[in-house]
Amino acid sequence: MTDATEPAYMAWARERFGKPDGSMRPQEPRTLPGAGGHDRHPVLAALPPEVRLTVYRRGHLRTVEAGEQIENGCGVLFVLNGAVGLFPDSGPGICLGLAGPGAMVNVEDLAEADSGRAFRTLAKGAVLALRGTDLASIVGRHRADRLLIDQILAQQTALDREIVCNALHLAPARLARWLLMLSRASGGADLHITQAALAEMLGIQRTSVNAAARKLQERGGLRFVRGRVRVLKPEALEEQACGCLSARPASCPPRLGAGQPGSAEQKAAS
Repeated sequence: MTDATEPAYMAWARERFGKPDGSMRPQEPRTLPGAGGHDRHPVLAALPPEVRLTVYRRGHLRTVEAGEQIENGCGVLFVLNGAVGLFPDSGPGICLGLAGPGAMVNVEDLAEADSGRAFRTLAKGAVLALRGTDLASIVGRHRADRLLIDQILAQQTALDREIVCNALHLAPARLARWLLMLSRASGGADLHITQAALAEMLGIQRTSVNAAARKLQERGGLRFVRGRVRVLKPEALEEQACGCLSARPASCPPRLGAGQPGSAEQKAAS
């Protein structure tokens, strides 16, 4: 991943909303590996520009490394790129869902509640972290409650889909699907994950993962080398992946933008 300076909307927002007294003083450009374009995150993009600017300025931009355990006190996380896996709070186990670019993690913090989940980075990327109380104060309680409901419903739908997938589809199809999702989330970069970790995530025997991976390698779709996976031909994996691959992602863009036509929020965003 390459370094990227602050997103373009920052300069635009300063020019449009900066006051003559200089109260919105330009800051030194902040750099974050791979975080360029996070103004395209669906949740941030749905906010009026001045609200989005406040979220960015008060949030904490950080990189997350593959295998990194994210603490429960992290606040709400906007996943900019990479992928974060949701696991049982009791520790390692079957992955309950994948939060890729455009998703949100630990949204329950908006209600100052425990998500009951453990979070681990599955593909290196970047996140914007903000305490739930701070986010609610910026976007307003009504928007925050609507966001909370939308995201929880989306996560439950994704969990139901994983349960059905686990029951109906064989290991090779499920492995191909997960590797494709992780590869897409990482922008096609190498995945730092072992076959043992994949077996644990999918809730299957390691021997099953070994056999499935061998078949995928024979087809030229990927290559496993010492805890690293390189997807060579995504189309080869698509042929083997189950139909769940085309299902709706775990995060849905919330309706956080303007309200009724002609509202003050809509005028501010236009």
